[in-house]
Amino acid sequence: MTDIEFIKTLAQEFRKALEVVANKRLYGRLTLFGRFPHGCCRYTSDLLAEYMMSKGISAGRIEMIDAESNAEQYTHCWLVVDNAIIVDITADQFNYESYFKEYEPIPSSYVGMCDAQYLHSCFYNATLQSNCNVGINSYNGDTPLKLKVVYDAIIEQIESNTKRG
Repeated sequence: MTDIEFIKTLAQEFRKALEVVANKRLYGRLTLFGRFPHGCCRYTSDLLAEYMMSKGISAGRIEMIDAESNAEQYTHCWLVVDNAIIVDITADQFNYESYFKEYEPIPSSYVGMCDAQYLHSCFYNATLQSNCNVGINSYNGDTPLKLKVVYDAIIEQIESNTKRG
């Protein structure tokens, strides 16, 4: 399995499990997941980064992109692996937004090369910051504990899906 196929598999199984966690309200005190994927891109990206690291993708290969669109003031976060592969499991929150209409239907799990012309290009000419400090422990205060509750529920769901699968 190539690296991009492996990453795609991880992203898809993680997204599927996170949907179940959100629908069953197993997210603890992080109630913003009640409207997943809307407004959940930063925490979701860190949760996914944590999962990818647990599967052998080193933290040094993963960065989070925090961006603002070129117009209409949309903000979004996603992961990039090896400065080449976009991993975004919350982009579908932009379905039905006129600014992103040309990319619809936006899939629930997008993994593709950075040079591809996709909705992420709507952000590249605006404010764009990258952060290599990713994962659930990249926050201060009690946020890592809150994220751990969500992460553990996701992992439990993935393991449950694997046993059934």
